Order: sequence, then structure tokens, then C-alpha cells
Amino acid sequence: MTARPPYERTAQRPGWGELPPAVRRRIEGRAGAEVAGVAVAGGGFTRGFAGLLDLADGTSVFVKAASHAIRPIAASSYAREAEVLRALPPEVPAPALLWSERLDDWQVLATTAVPGARMPGQPWTSPDLVAAVHACETYAAALRASPPDLELAPMTAGMLEDAWSQWFADLAAGRSSSRLITPWATDNLGRLHDLVQAAAEALVGNDPGHNDLRPDNILIDRGGVAWICDWNWLALGPAWTDLVGLLVTVHADHRHDAGAVVDADRVLAESWPSDGLERRDAVVVDERVDSFLALIAAFMGAQADDPVPDIASSWLAAHRAYFGSVALSWLEHRSRRIGRTLRS
Repeated sequence: MTARPPYERTAQRPGWGELPPAVRRRIEGRAGAEVAGVAVAGGGFTRGFAGLLDLADGTSVFVKAASHAIRPIAASSYAREAEVLRALPPEVPAPALLWSERLDDWQVLATTAVPGARMPGQPWTSPDLVAAVHACETYAAALRASPPDLELAPMTAGMLEDAWSQWFADLAAGRSSSRLITPWATDNLGRLHDLVQAAAEALVGNDPGHNDLRPDNILIDRGGVAWICDWNWLALGPAWTDLVGLLVTVHADHRHDAGAVVDADRVLAESWPSDGLERRDAVVVDERVDSFLALIAAFMGAQADDPVPDIASSWLAAHRAYFGSVALSWLEHRSRRIGRTLRS
């Protein structure tokens, strides 16, 4: 596995003072008080503004802002996030949307602040993991029926149309190489490719999911409750996919905390979003999970050495390398633990 990026400080964002005066005035007007202090968010990979604003009246608000002309991806993401937050059921543990609007070419949204917020998983501890899994289970239950005001695409839409979906085949044929490929992966490139190709069927489902659940999209409040942020990628798929994506980083930490093993496979097997998956003892043996992990590894690994566009944080490459290598590591661990070979 490659080194973990410093997720608490991967963001490269403008400061409050770099926003246009008209945008700052409008935000203060909507917030109802002048800004007395700003804490720019350290996590994430977009270059849009995101930060906690402490107001002169003693309240706080979390604000995102980006220019459609300068940061089009961030701006469109903020606009979509506002649409999703507006439609989420109140049971979903997400900061509530206060307001959103487009001012000239600037997209702005504001949400409630999470008191005492901190990021989990640096590394994972049992209490933080319990809180994060509970939040995942809670919103999965709340979203059993799609929000009626949202059009949601399947997470599999266009999944196998990009070049990265052929990454394992390209490696096997010698058309490319990667520093992320371990001896085990080298021995299983054909089967790994098959698993990626099977993902389009394996990931069919009707459950709305966050589709980007990482530690830097979770906040733990001062009471130990987990809140899920950044809802702009909501899509339809199996309920278990968000949990598997989150547990990739838990596998990386596979460690002892107060005498208890933080075990990604056990957590997956014991969480209700994995209902419907095949299990043996405390391990999910269902090949659909393997298919999703192979997909993550291909998506991240194929792009790990690509130049990072100036619309994103320079830490994006390190994140891709880390996440892809950890997904491969968990897949290898699962194949050995379950006693199943991946060889074609």
C-alpha cells in the first residue's frame, strides 16, 4: 500500500478574503451578521471555497462558494449538492441546507455547522468507526425510497466506457505498467479484469447512495455522532456499496484499538446494509464485493500517475494511488481469508 495522504489538509482553497466583495457581502447578508472569523476546510480535492464562518452574533454557518467561470466543476458540484440536500429526508445525518443561490457566475450554498467537528479515521478508532457505520446505516434506511424531487442515475451509468476500465487488461498485455501492482495482483490480472467488467451487473440496485463516502466526507461532532457531508454524487445502486467504499480505509488501518481488532470484513458482515450478500462466518464472501473493490482499484490506479488538472488539489494523485492500492490490498486479503483463488 502507498502512503496515506494527509486527508485533513489535502484541500487547496481560496481564503475568505479572496472571494469577490459582492459575494462576501451577499453571504453576510443571507447569514444575518458580519463574519468575525473563518476556518477554511482542510479536507477535499476541489479548489472551491469551503469553510466555517463564525459570525459577529455568536452563531456559525458553513459556506461553499465557487465561480462557474473559474472553477466550473466545483460550482456545478455545489449546485447539485444544494439540490440533493433540499430533497433529503430529515432522518439523514447530514448538515441541513440553509440557503443556496447563484450570484452572477458564483454558486453559493450554506449549511448548518457541525459543533466541534473533526474528521475520523486518522487512523480509525473503534468509536469513530461505530459512529460512521451507524450514520451509514441510518441514511441507507432513510433513503430506501428515492427522494421524489430528484432524478438519480444508476452508479453504473457509463462505468465501462472509459479507458480506465481496461487497466488490468492493459497491464496483462504489457500496454502499461504500474507501481501499484503487487506480485499477487500480477498473478491475477486476468481475473481482476473480469471482475471489473462484471461490475456493471454486480452494482445494479435501486437504493440511493452517497457514492463518495470517505473519511474526509464525514464529520464527528463533540458528542461522537457522525455526520455525512458532500452529497453531490447521489446515485442508485446496492445499499452496501457506500459501506464497502468507506471500509477500504478501515482495512488500511487493520489495527488493534483497546484490544479489539478493527476488521473491515467483520464490520461489513455485521452491518445491515450487507443484507442480501452471501456470508460465511463473519466474512462476506459475495463476489459482488470483490467486483466493486476491483473497480475502485482500476479507477484509482489507472489515474494515479496522470497529471493533476489545475481544477483539483495536487494531493489528488496521492489519494488515487493510496485508495487504489488499499482496495487491491483488501481484495488480496479477502481472497486469502476466504480461501478462494482469483485465477482465471
